[in-house]
Amino acid sequence: QASLTQVLQILLTNAVQSTTNLQLHVFADPSPKAYGTVDYISNGDQSSLIMSKSRVAPLKKLTLPKLKLMAASICTRLAHFVAEALKISFSNFVVHRWSLCEIVLHWLHSSKPPKQFIANRTKEITTLFPVTVWNHCPTHENPADLLNHGITTTQLHTSSIWQYGPQWLPLVEQWPSWNSSICNCVTSPMQKILMPQLQYQDHDRWS
Repeated sequence: QASLTQVLQILLTNAVQSTTNLQLHVFADPSPKAYGTVDYISNGDQSSLIMSKSRVAPLKKLTLPKLKLMAASICTRLAHFVAEALKISFSNFVVHRWSLCEIVLHWLHSSKPPKQFIANRTKEITTLFPVTVWNHCPTHENPADLLNHGITTTQLHTSSIWQYGPQWLPLVEQWPSWNSSICNCVTSPMQKILMPQLQYQDHDRWS
């Protein structure tokens, strides 16, 4: 685990040419077959792929909202893992998490006792990042979508959205906005969270 963290620190240092306006962007997306998350580092001028994680959907069929919650959970874990490595070398940066639907936001904020499946995952998400702020990214611009539908290594190698994220990623003024009255999701192009002082546990889940 220590060597993985060291490798990640090297990747982060090499990817970041400037520490001004440093941002960590984490994308999540589910499908009935799989769900995953992918991280990018950006300094306002450029962005680079850092790390990704995907999992096959459970054999027991789940509703799409529950799969979205699982994607949000793995997204938060990876965001926290990368952020912990990032703050060793860089003291000031912002974390942005992308793509979350309204039903999951409801679960995260609801005061009513949820079912155990939902309770376990919402507790983990809010514990790792107490401030639950998400942006929405359209599916066709979400690089995490590539993890869910299958793609060859050659396609990944030549995919600019996989290597660098959406074209608008380094440019805050071009971030997508979202009309929640049309679709059942919530977003704001300027939402962000500052990296809190957190203690990350269960690192072996990435081994």
